[in-house]
Amino acid sequence: MIKERSTFINSLPVDLSDLGAISTHSYMQVAAISLLYYDHILTLPAEVSHIWSQAISPNTFLFLLNRYTAFLGNIAVSVIFFSNLTNSVESCSAVAYARQALLVLSQVIVSGVFSHHLWAVSGP
Repeated sequence: MIKERSTFINSLPVDLSDLGAISTHSYMQVAAISLLYYDHILTLPAEVSHIWSQAISPNTFLFLLNRYTAFLGNIAVSVIFFSNLTNSVESCSAVAYARQALLVLSQVIVSGVFSHHLWAVSGP
C-alpha cells in the first residue's frame, strides 16, 4: 500500500518518521471498523426482531438513522481512504472534509437521540 502511494507521499513534505504514524492510523481505522461491523453482525437478529417488527416511531427512526449512518458512511470513507482515489492533495482534502461532515452528522443524530430520551424520561 505504501509502495502504491509512494509517488503521492514523495510529492508532499512528509518526514519519513510520519510514515509509521500513517500506518498506525490505517491499522487503527481497520480495527475500529472491524469492531463496528462485528457489532452489527452480532446485534442484527435482535434488531430484526425488536426494531423491524414494529411500526416506525421517532425512537426507531433515530435508532436506525444513527446505526446506519455510521455503517454506510464508514464504508464510503474506507473505500476512498484505502483506494488510490486519494492521490492528490485536493482529493485528500475532500476526503478529510467528507469524513468531518460525517462525524458532525453523527454527533447531531446522537444529540437528537439523547434529547429525545431526556424528554421521554422527564415527561412532557
